[in-house]
Amino acid sequence: MGLQNYEFQSKLAKRFIDEGRAEGEAQGRRATLVTILETRGLQFTEAQLQRIEFCSGREILERWARAAVTASSPEAVFDT
Repeated sequence: MGLQNYEFQSKLAKRFIDEGRAEGEAQGRRATLVTILETRGLQFTEAQLQRIEFCSGREILERWARAAVTASSPEAVFDT
């Protein structure tokens, strides 16, 4: 039996898997936000970049990404 098809049964294993998925999703959202800012030519500060890197809130990252699409400055992204 290959491990690729094995489903972990313990609550501890499932918790770690769920946490890993959540962190992976947050990492993807952070990368998307930075890509939007860079593509739009918006220059952000080191403090703003750290704010993005340390944020793990799904709703916050989504709100910032939506704002980044039309924002005239990085500050406008974080003011939402």
